[in-house]
Amino acid sequence: MNKITLSLLLTLVCAQTFAQHRTWAYVQTQDKPVKGVLLDASESDILILPKKAAEEQAPLTYAIADLEKLQFRRKGRIIKGIAAGAGIGFAAGFLVGFAMGDDPPCRPNEWCLFRMSASDKGLFIGVPAIIPGMILGGLIGSTRITFDIGGKKDRYAKVRKEVQVFRK
Repeated sequence: MNKITLSLLLTLVCAQTFAQHRTWAYVQTQDKPVKGVLLDASESDILILPKKAAEEQAPLTYAIADLEKLQFRRKGRIIKGIAAGAGIGFAAGFLVGFAMGDDPPCRPNEWCLFRMSASDKGLFIGVPAIIPGMILGGLIGSTRITFDIGGKKDRYAKVRKEVQVFRK
């Protein structure tokens, strides 16, 4: 009996640790979505391991008739979106600044205080452009894939194969 309990506990911990997708299940009987990892998606119900599962807590089963919608997001997408947005923001800003070209050289007997080369302008515009790039990348990375089920088995049957892709 202890070996079975230990193996069940290890399975639950590993499922939460190595899961690639986060799951939000909106259930008709609950105000807040159930957050966790999708373990199984059968024809009649789904099995979710809650995000904050206690050691003795078993996965939760929800009938398709009780589901309003399911949402999924790949783990780490927000961080990757922020990093990609930073790079794209800098590159776009640098190209705009570089395209402005060099300032003309200072003429003799003329006071010349601020003169920039094309690469200086690229850095001057590219570095601040990192911030909006990061914000936009984070927003894009935080999007979720949503399946509206509305408690109807025929809607779920149409998207069941797609939902199963998000299983642990």
